[in-house]
Amino acid sequence: MAAARPQVTLHAVPHADGSASFSHGGFSILAVANGPLEAQRRDELPDEAFVEVSVRPASGAGSNIPLRCTCTAVLVDVLDSGNAQSGGRHVFAFAGPSGECLLAESEGEFSLQEWQQAEKQAQRQCRGDNGLELWLRRLIEDDLGTRGRWRDDTA
Repeated sequence: MAAARPQVTLHAVPHADGSASFSHGGFSILAVANGPLEAQRRDELPDEAFVEVSVRPASGAGSNIPLRCTCTAVLVDVLDSGNAQSGGRHVFAFAGPSGECLLAESEGEFSLQEWQQAEKQAQRQCRGDNGLELWLRRLIEDDLGTRGRWRDDTA
């Protein structure tokens, strides 16, 4: 008996700026991007982007499933010296521990060398010493520490 193949759907949510879904083995992951949104004045941070991550178990799945892997993604535009987009626009996503490239989507005109440079830049942004992966890991660890602190106070 052949194993069920994973299913990936792009543009899964019709009114979002970008979305994708991944389903395999009874589990589904839905990623949606919207922006720019108008933040409330008290929440405005002009030099920062706002990313909200909601992790919810699918119906019927236990809520104690450990997080085994994270992924990070970045958009890379190829610019000319005048800061205008001159070539391609690329989106890359990388798996946390392995660094495996999970997604590479590109549009526009670009050479193979430009694409390879964009991929290297994306890897540095996502997986470097000060990359998104390390930032995300610290953010999740801090959040879990804060959420679990009440248990320590009651013991």
